[in-house]
Formats: sequence, C-alpha cells, structure tokens
Amino acid sequence: PMPKLTLALKRTSKPEAEPVRVLFLSGYVDASTYGGFEKALGVLHANRVLRLVLDFSGVEYINSTGIATIIRYAQEFREAGGELLLAGVSREIGVTLHLLGLTQIVPIVRDVRAGVRYFVKAGREGKSGGFFAEETEGFCRLASLALRSGVPAQPVITQLKGIRGPMPSFGKNG
Repeated sequence: PMPKLTLALKRTSKPEAEPVRVLFLSGYVDASTYGGFEKALGVLHANRVLRLVLDFSGVEYINSTGIATIIRYAQEFREAGGELLLAGVSREIGVTLHLLGLTQIVPIVRDVRAGVRYFVKAGREGKSGGFFAEETEGFCRLASLALRSGVPAQPVITQLKGIRGPMPSFGKNG
C-alpha cells in the first residue's frame, strides 16, 4: 500500500494570549504525501496563524522534501512575527533532524502540552532548539570530556546505551 499522511487541526486558546494551533500528523511525510502537508502549512500561514505546534507523535517517516517544507515555513512564520515548533518527535526522527541542523532552526519539545507551554510561557530563556539540542549537547560534552580525560570509548558507549531520548544510536560493536 502507498504511504499516507493524515492531518488534523486543533485550536487551543488562552483568553489573554494569541491562540496556539496544533497540527496533528500521522503517517509518512514523503514525496507522495508532502503536498497535503505543504498545503496545510500554507493555509495556516495565509490565515495569519502565529503559533503552530506540529505534533509529530504519529509520524513514522519524513524525507528531505518534508524537512525542507518545515524549514521554509519556519522562516515564513518567523518573518510574520510567529513561530512553529515540533512536538512528540520520535527518537529516530529527532536524532536525524538534529544531525541535519534542524534543531537550530525549529524548536522541538517533548509533547503538545510542552509546545503550548512554550508559547504561553512569558520570557522564554535558553537556546532555541528545545530538548533535543540541549540534551544532545550535554551528552556530547560529557562524552568528549571523558574521552579527552583518557576514559576508553567502550565504557562511555556502555553508559549511553539504553538512554531514552535524543542520542546517538550505537550498534552491536559500538
């Protein structure tokens, strides 16, 4: 069967704030489905949505076309005075997005609730990029320090194996 993508939109609102829209995605974002994804983002942007959470908890796969679409609309939302972010990204997709540098452009948060809080919380501090960028940077700094201090690589890898969240995946041989 052909991969498919399902989209659903929800509005969350706080009376004192600009509403946050959540676009739920499920399935594959690839060459055969990105048209619907791009159209949905275009409609939201044209309707002056300023705060958009893309719920990726149901996304099984995204290719470079989908990633390029996210980058393009992240820039367009920012130019309009808004922002979009990703929520609920799987570990596999999150690591790929981080390695490609997307976490420096688009914040990624744990889930939709965190995404709504991200927009509602006044005076956000810290780096853009959300928890994938921050935790991955922390892992990398500690691993680098250990290796530069003479700790063999295998114990470092053993300690990192099994940690849930954004981290390098190690195979059977390290």
